[in-house]
Amino acid sequence: KVLGKTYKQETGSDYNSDGVIVFVAVAYALIPSNIIAIIVKERINNSKHLMKLSGMNIISYWIVNFFYEIIKYYFTGGICLLIIYLFDYYETFLIDFYLLYGPPLILMTYVLSFFFDDESDAQFKIILFHSLFGSLGSMIIVFFRGSEKTHLLGKILEFFLCLIPSFTFIFSYNLSRNYYQIIFIDYYDKIRTFLNDDYLLMDYFLLLLGPFCFLILDIIIYLILLILIEKIFNKEICFKNQLQLINNEEQRDSGVIKEELR
Repeated sequence: KVLGKTYKQETGSDYNSDGVIVFVAVAYALIPSNIIAIIVKERINNSKHLMKLSGMNIISYWIVNFFYEIIKYYFTGGICLLIIYLFDYYETFLIDFYLLYGPPLILMTYVLSFFFDDESDAQFKIILFHSLFGSLGSMIIVFFRGSEKTHLLGKILEFFLCLIPSFTFIFSYNLSRNYYQIIFIDYYDKIRTFLNDDYLLMDYFLLLLGPFCFLILDIIIYLILLILIEKIFNKEICFKNQLQLINNEEQRDSGVIKEELR
C-alpha cells in the first residue's frame, strides 16, 4: 500500500462527495440566473436603449452593473462558502477560487445575455447550463483524470471546458477533494516524494494552478467578447432604426399620394 487512508476516508465523511459537488454547482448556478434576468429585461423593454438616448455612456452602464453584481456575488457566494466550511467540506485554496470566480462568471453572463429575448427562458437555461457543466462536467473529467487509460483524454477535455468559468470553479473544488488519486497518476515517477508533506503540498498547488490561471484567462476572453458583441449589437440596432425610418417615410408618402388623388 503506497498511500494510507485519509482522515475523511476513514471516518466516512467523504462518502457523499458527489452530492456535495452537485450542491455547490447548483448553489452557485443560481447567482448568474439572477444577473442575466436583469440584463435581458433592460434590453428587451428598451430601458437600456432609452438610457443611451438620454446620454448614458455604454461603458459606464457595464461598469456600474459589474460592481453591483460583484458585490451581490461575494455576499451570496460567501454564504455558500460559509455553509461548506461549517459542514466540514472546505478544501484548501477554495477561498482563492471563490474570490477569482466572480469576475469571469459575471462577464460570461453578460455575453450570453445577448442571445436571449426572454428573461424567464434565460434564467432557466443559465441555471441548467452552469449546473450541468459544473457538476456533471467536473465529475466526468475527474473520473477520466483518475484512470490511467483515460487520463490523457481527461486533460484534453479539461483544457477546452476550462473556458467555462463555472466548470473551472467546481472542477477545482472536485479536484481538491480527489487530489491523492490524481497526483498519484500525474506524478507516478515521483511517488516517493509523497512521504514528504512539503512535496505533497507543492504538487497539490501545481495541480490547481491550471484552473486558477484559466479563470484569469476567462476574464480577458469574456471582456473582449463583451466589447465586440456590444459594438456589433449597436450597429444592428442603428441599421434596424434606419430601416424603420425608411419604412415610415414610404408609408407616409403613399398616404400623401392617396390624399392627393382624392
